[in-house]
Amino acid sequence: MRAIFTVLIPKKDSLHYLSNEEFLSLIRQQGWDDNALANLSEEEKTKVYHERAADLWDLMPEVAQEEKDFLVFYSRLNNNNQIRFIVTRQNDLFAKFRLLHPALDKLQESTEGIINCLIHQSNDSTRTPALSIDKQYVEILEKNETHKIIEGRVVIDAMKEAKSKNGKNFKIAVVSGIAFIVLLVLLGMLNQANMDHDNLLFSTIERLNTVAITSFIVSAFDFWQTYKNIKSKMTIAWTVSTGSGKD
Repeated sequence: MRAIFTVLIPKKDSLHYLSNEEFLSLIRQQGWDDNALANLSEEEKTKVYHERAADLWDLMPEVAQEEKDFLVFYSRLNNNNQIRFIVTRQNDLFAKFRLLHPALDKLQESTEGIINCLIHQSNDSTRTPALSIDKQYVEILEKNETHKIIEGRVVIDAMKEAKSKNGKNFKIAVVSGIAFIVLLVLLGMLNQANMDHDNLLFSTIERLNTVAITSFIVSAFDFWQTYKNIKSKMTIAWTVSTGSGKD
């Protein structure tokens, strides 16, 4: 199987996009390249990439013949997953990323890791151009096939995603929080008016206030947990699974 997504190439100034060498330096900063190639020229590295990727093209029927000539990067990720990873760039505007692995869970995990590095690396330095994923979209295709088995949406706004996934508790927290404040103000006004605490109106508002603050705490905590999990763990929201996850 393979994961495919498109990275938009940023401009280094008002007129020029990053060159291949400048773009690849952003990739190599992540430690994804083979250290054995470090002393080679870009031309020599490209030749090695083509040699190492030669057996992959038959696994990717969506790749047109001309795209093969624009291979700019190949690597096996430096982990136990043995993800094979290629990048083609046919023009100044974008580069196509493909990751290959027979296990769906490992493929998704590595795709999330690479995208997370790509979109956040610009935070380390204001001089580093920001990379982004075209339409925030990722797809996973079956081996030797062109139909999708999984679609992915890159999560950019954790708060928006949390509202989408746990909107019920967000709304309850907002409504109950407002109700608590309003009821608290009413209790203060009744206290200033020296109303007897045994009065039916006073006791009713007091009970409602207790319900409001309890609802607020429970719902707000549940929503915060959802937001926290998305913020720390969720890079891609995967949907439309129709495969078994086997190669």
